[in-house]
Formats: sequence, structure tokens, C-alpha cells
Amino acid sequence: MKRISEFEYQVKSQSRNGIWHSVRWINGKWSCTCEDFRKRGKECKHIYAVLLFQKLPEIILRNVSSLEIRCPRCGSINIIKKGVRRGKSGLVQKYLCKSCGTYFSDRECFQGLRHNPVAVVISLDLYYKNVSLRNIAHHLKQIYGIEVSHSTIHRWILRYITLLKKIEIQLKPKLGNEWQVDDMNIKFRGEPGYVWNVLDARSRYLIAMSISKGRSTEEALCALKKAVARASASKNLIIRTDKLKSYEKAMEKLRVANIKHVGKAKLSSPENNNKIERFNGTLRGWLRSKRVTGKMSENKTLDGFIVFYNLIRPHKSLDDKSPGEVVLPKGIIKPYWIELIWKAFTEKSS
Repeated sequence: MKRISEFEYQVKSQSRNGIWHSVRWINGKWSCTCEDFRKRGKECKHIYAVLLFQKLPEIILRNVSSLEIRCPRCGSINIIKKGVRRGKSGLVQKYLCKSCGTYFSDRECFQGLRHNPVAVVISLDLYYKNVSLRNIAHHLKQIYGIEVSHSTIHRWILRYITLLKKIEIQLKPKLGNEWQVDDMNIKFRGEPGYVWNVLDARSRYLIAMSISKGRSTEEALCALKKAVARASASKNLIIRTDKLKSYEKAMEKLRVANIKHVGKAKLSSPENNNKIERFNGTLRGWLRSKRVTGKMSENKTLDGFIVFYNLIRPHKSLDDKSPGEVVLPKGIIKPYWIELIWKAFTEKSS
């Protein structure tokens, strides 16, 4: 099969070598140049091949995780199938909500999206795998026949980052008894600053991220307080840092029982801080691959990176599991990117 444009495909004949049939979208329906379509005037196997090709991404998406259709108006799952309508990509299922009486299609669950929601799932996944916005737009056009600008893809990402963060922040991870803390210098469009990261050494789960303009005691304390508030400190907790004086003073002000501070971690020593250093390298590499806009403290894509790192990105040292699969109880939420995105789509926009 060859995609000529959004409205035309070339499908190779199975019975006649070297013959290609043209399948076009004309006057609200698909037509084909094959003899079978000319005689019967009904959808032929070449048209069905095109419809299957267009539906394939959505078929795959719906089968890799258990997805639940919800009413876009009231959020109820008390719905029934109620007919179909014919579109360019085939039949679209219609539903009736028995709670509020709303009549809708499954695509209407994805509020305001002009394209198939599969495109948004793919775009978010590729973006946090260091693929540029323009390359994502090119990928969607070449592979799925979806023509969309890179600026639209950026709006998709910003739109759903907030919803994804709400899902991630509600999770209560069961962390180990050793945390590693470090800061890294970074610039957003020339604006200097620091990113403070708190990582669980056992699972590599990123507990907290804090952004500041300096490296004072108060700024270090802010990062530590954020981590303690996010996850309950276990008994005999050890927090490892480097030799920065701000950490020692911040630990004195933190005043949390059962916490021991080790502030002389070296990469060459057995009790090192290498896991948080490795995370900083991952974060720095991702930031360099992006043209991050706006002020550092206002950038929302960092929230999406945290979700991706904690719940999606596999680690070889964790048997190719994500940190979330290690620290989250089974059955609360499946740490799959698609599952999270789809859940975010079905949330009502604020």
C-alpha cells in the first residue's frame, strides 16, 4: 500500500502482478478503480485495506491496555452503544449515556481534538524520548498520514501535562530507607538557576524536584521539605548529599526524627551519590534536546518529564521496569504511558 495523500491511497492488486488500484475519498465516501467496485458500487477489499490501515494505530492502542469509555459530559461509565456513523476512516461507534442522556461518539471523549487521539498519545511518548516537535510532526505524516504542525503538537503536550501531573502526584510510593539529593546548574534561554532533585536510591524514583535561582540554605531546605511532604520518611532514613554547606544547615532546620545526614558522598567511595548524579545527566541530556521556552520556574514540560521518568522509562538495573513498578502497590495504577494518557483524555478539562 502507498499513501499518496490524506484522501488517496494506492493498493497493490493480489491477483494481477504490477497492477495498483487507486482508492480515493470522493464526495463523502471511498471509491476504488478496481473492476469489483465498478461493477458492484460497494466497498471492495482494497477499500477495506485502507480502512484497516487507518484504524490500526487505534486498534493497537485499545488492546495494549484496558481502556474505559466515559461520558464526556458527566464522566459516567453507565453508557450503551447506540448506532454508528460513517467517516473517512470507517465506521465510528456512537454511545448513549444513561446517566445524563448525552449522545456522543468515542472520539468526542477527547475534547477539542481535531485529529485521532492516537496521534496525541504518540506525540507525547516521542517527545519525552528526545524526539523534536518537527520530527514528531514528520513521523505522524509519514507513518499515520496525519498532517499537523509542530506548534499544535506543543499545545497538545502543554494541555495534558497538568492532567498527567494530577494523576502522578496522587500516587503514594513505598520508598526505601536511603535518599540521594543533589543540585544541578541549568539555564533556560539564558536564565541561570538550579534544579534540586531528591531520588530514592533503591528504586530510582524521583521523589521531588525543586527549582531556584541560588544554592542557599533556604533553597536546599525547600527541596527537602517538598520530598518529605510527598513521601513519608521511613524509619532510620539516610539522606546522602555532597559537601555543599547548604545541605548541612538545611538538615538542622528540617527537624525530622529518624533521619541521618551523610554529607560527604564521593563517586569513588562505596557510599557514593552516583545514582542521583546519573539522573542529573539524564535530565540535562533531555533539556539539551529541547528548545525550552519561557522562564525555568514557569516551564510545564518538566512536570511531564517527571511522570515519564517515574512511571514509564525502564531501567536496566530494575530488570527493565520503571521506578513506579517497583514502589507502587500492584493494582493501584498500571505504570504504562498509554494508560496514563488515556486516563488524562477522559478527564474533564478544567
